[in-house]
Amino acid sequence: KLLQEAATIEIDEFIVHKEHGIGQFRGISVLELNGKKHDFLEIIYANNDKLFVPVENIDLISRYGDKDKIVTLDNLSGKTWRKRKAKVKEQILAIAGELIEIAGKRALKKSPEFSNSDSLMQEFAAKFPYSETEDQITAIEHVTQDLKSGKVMDRLVCGDVGFGKTEIAMRAAFIILSNENKQKNPQIAIVIPTTLLARQHYKNFKERFSDFGLRIEQLSRM
Repeated sequence: KLLQEAATIEIDEFIVHKEHGIGQFRGISVLELNGKKHDFLEIIYANNDKLFVPVENIDLISRYGDKDKIVTLDNLSGKTWRKRKAKVKEQILAIAGELIEIAGKRALKKSPEFSNSDSLMQEFAAKFPYSETEDQITAIEHVTQDLKSGKVMDRLVCGDVGFGKTEIAMRAAFIILSNENKQKNPQIAIVIPTTLLARQHYKNFKERFSDFGLRIEQLSRM
């Protein structure tokens, strides 16, 4: 994470310099340069070498990501940092290769084409007690097209709490459970992170789907 100002860095915190790698912040030092006093970030590297970075160059510094991990300081020469970056690049390329292979296999897989009549969807949508937002409508349209495509759906819907993600999930569930193609015994699983939230969603789903003859059950540690 890039830093905006020196005051946000704690003493002895591990940081990363863009060119020199992982070091340990020791505070602000005032040094005289060309007859003028100036503020520098003092950073310790391996072999107790010191690097002084002018405070206006703080954009070269970022926080080290893992506070709990045992940290090995880089050499000020940058050699260990270059090796570290090269190793990470290799790992990223390996992961990217695996992801491309998985994506390729998914693209070749077929999925049932799920759709239902406009009148049925309108009936279900009418039970939504709020007005849809533009983003919500767009997400519903995209998910609906995914389900009709005959391809395996792989879509992430993001939004703050209370911005209608559950309604998008309900519309998708309804399309599958009441599809015109009558896929045999379709099932939907909504995975919820807490038992309290699971109970709330169960109640909402039960109420929302009550007029359509669909079975809704809850499964949790309770």
